[in-house]
Amino acid sequence: EISNVRMSDWRGSNGGQLREVISALKSKDQDLERQQAQIELLTRRAAVAESDLRKSQQLIEEGKGSIAERHREVNKLKETVEELTKQIARVKNDKVSRENMLLAAENSLTELK
Repeated sequence: EISNVRMSDWRGSNGGQLREVISALKSKDQDLERQQAQIELLTRRAAVAESDLRKSQQLIEEGKGSIAERHREVNKLKETVEELTKQIARVKNDKVSRENMLLAAENSLTELK
């Protein structure tokens, strides 16, 4: 009976405090639920950001590969141009040599006449 009396006394005298504590706990629970929802939202956003980052990094790597391939193509074209320039120079030299040989032949013919 003493414990019942004491509990009833406690409920009577501290009932207001108990309601405040319960209300504060419910409010805290709601805050925690909001925080949980925010954490879940931020976690999803972070996952999307990570995925976007991976895609961007992949595009950058692909871009680097394309640039490297273009450099190789440009270098091949430079080599081809250099080779063609050398061939043109040889053809010009050959032409000059032939012209010189023709002039020499013509001179020889003129001298023979």
